[in-house]
Amino acid sequence: MNTESDRFKCWLCGEPGNSVSLHAKLEGISNREAADILLDGSNVYRFPTIPQTKITPPRPAKSLAVRNEVYAVMLDHLLLSDAHRENLRERGLTDERIERNQYRSMPVGESSRILLSSMLSNFHDLDGIPGFYEDKRGGWTLAGAPGILVPYRNCDGLIQGLQIRCDNE
Repeated sequence: MNTESDRFKCWLCGEPGNSVSLHAKLEGISNREAADILLDGSNVYRFPTIPQTKITPPRPAKSLAVRNEVYAVMLDHLLLSDAHRENLRERGLTDERIERNQYRSMPVGESSRILLSSMLSNFHDLDGIPGFYEDKRGGWTLAGAPGILVPYRNCDGLIQGLQIRCDNE
């Protein structure tokens, strides 16, 4: 038992742990019961219970047709930065291919994302559109790291979702 680090390791069975788990094993009780016994009458104060965060159930995604419509309108309102265009050219893509594939730059900054999301929410229900979420003020915003937005299309050319090629991987 190392009393400075509060760790032990049994050299016979290889079992590691701390003073609580050691006491629990020696007494044949649970770790919770061992902690209660060891803390009883001591100067050690328990941490307050951790507040449980409200877990929101996952929203079902909108249909492919609706996602395609929202993403297409969004991409029509975005540009591709010169740095991102040059990056794609270095990867062997032509300007024609870049435009045809509708590569765009992710809006940088919270205010740009809020503005874009607000504009889209005036014409489309963003609930269930992956990438969009309601912020603390109840307005819509767009999630994701800075980078190149890459539309992910099905065999019919409909945009199923967007991938982000991050600037700082």
